[in-house]
Amino acid sequence: MKLFKKFIGFLFPAHCVACHIEGYWICPLCLPGVTRAKHAEYSWIISVWNYKDPRIKRLLWKFKFENKFSVIEDLGVYLYDHLCDELTERALFDNLKSPILVPIPLSLKSLRKRGYNQSKIIATELARRSHGSLQIEDALQKKKETETQHSIKNRSERLRNLRGVFEIKNSADVAGKNIVLIDDITTTHGTLIEAKRVLRANGAKKIIGFTIAH
Repeated sequence: MKLFKKFIGFLFPAHCVACHIEGYWICPLCLPGVTRAKHAEYSWIISVWNYKDPRIKRLLWKFKFENKFSVIEDLGVYLYDHLCDELTERALFDNLKSPILVPIPLSLKSLRKRGYNQSKIIATELARRSHGSLQIEDALQKKKETETQHSIKNRSERLRNLRGVFEIKNSADVAGKNIVLIDDITTTHGTLIEAKRVLRANGAKKIIGFTIAH
């Protein structure tokens, strides 16, 4: 697999979306200049970058729709450091300790069509960088297909679109545990809100949402 990735990288090398230097989708010199996200409407939701920044839009497009998974490797150190800072602060003030990472799932139909779950890839990168201190639990599953959220303009309709869409595979996987919900983008926060509701109903303790962009 590593040899295959190197071969593909040789044929189609990455170029920084900002300065176009070869070898990165976003290089270490350009990444610090990307606009950080403003505080979300809910204090339990943390996002790293502002989705209105065209560089983040291009990166997430490459990641989600062009299968450029190495985008997350380029973003990984910043994502991990940001999450660690948040977890350190919340462990101290909110007693959020030893959380597990729970990626937002795709429906089975969407997973088969896309071939991967982008939230799972993000969670895997965070877990890898933690060297074992963060574990992934695929606790949620999406039990029905819904309209894409970006196709619905009204916020209340977006929330209704997601009502009852998730379920827990096994309550024992989340009961009594602190959880970090992982997703790529949040806009009206409907996906995270519904996932949190289901997790709380199944005994989860502290829950925060963590996304690349908002």
